[in-house]
Amino acid sequence: MYITDNSINLTVYKFNIASKNVENLGISPNPPFSGPKDIAVDFKGNVYIYDGGAIGGDIFGNGNDMFRKIDKDGNVTDFGKLIKPNDIIPPIMIRVDAKGNVYAIDSNSLYMINPTTYIAKQIPIEFKYNTYLMDVDNAGHVYLTDCIYPSSDNFSFYKINISNGETIKKIETKLPSDNSILGEMKVDTLGENLYFSFYEDNIVYKVNFNSLEINTLATLNDSINSLSTDENKNVYASSHSYIYKIDPSGNWKKIY
Repeated sequence: MYITDNSINLTVYKFNIASKNVENLGISPNPPFSGPKDIAVDFKGNVYIYDGGAIGGDIFGNGNDMFRKIDKDGNVTDFGKLIKPNDIIPPIMIRVDAKGNVYAIDSNSLYMINPTTYIAKQIPIEFKYNTYLMDVDNAGHVYLTDCIYPSSDNFSFYKINISNGETIKKIETKLPSDNSILGEMKVDTLGENLYFSFYEDNIVYKVNFNSLEINTLATLNDSINSLSTDENKNVYASSHSYIYKIDPSGNWKKIY
């Protein structure tokens, strides 16, 4: 499990779930990390991050504002300045597919970046509101939310064919939330289920694109900051202090 710290230490951590060992990634990046935020890992173990600014530093233009790649030896490669989003709070996300293509969104655009040339192309997709969350599966699909920010009302989940930008399925929903800010979204490797949480809420939702149903997978004792999944359909949720493991039946336990 990979975690970014963009408020105090400004670094990237690798957490081994079995041994509970925590490793600091990145060997003396130049320039130093200014605020590593979203993160993705490819099948070779390369780690990709969007390095913006600490605590909103990129909003004011004093962050690196670039994509960075950390290989298995800890070497850091920079691959391009990011197009500035139009919103006050940049909702930048980064993901990688089974072929190593890197994907990123700003508030209203989807980009695919070639892993060899680092050339980015925009995938033309039209939304009613703005995109804020994204993930990809191993079958060539990208998943996005479309909503009014911040709001738990009137938002949709999209499943899209990456090759042509065509929307395959769409689920419109309203979900109860004490904190309506959209938080995290992860899909399993085959795209069967998508997992979603509001930022600082304690509920993990399960979205099934076959049945088009949305159900509560688990309600934790702590607020959620990020989600991850594994090949066995387990879900991992991190809070400010702990990491939780949730099995496919919704049973959960604290693992760190």
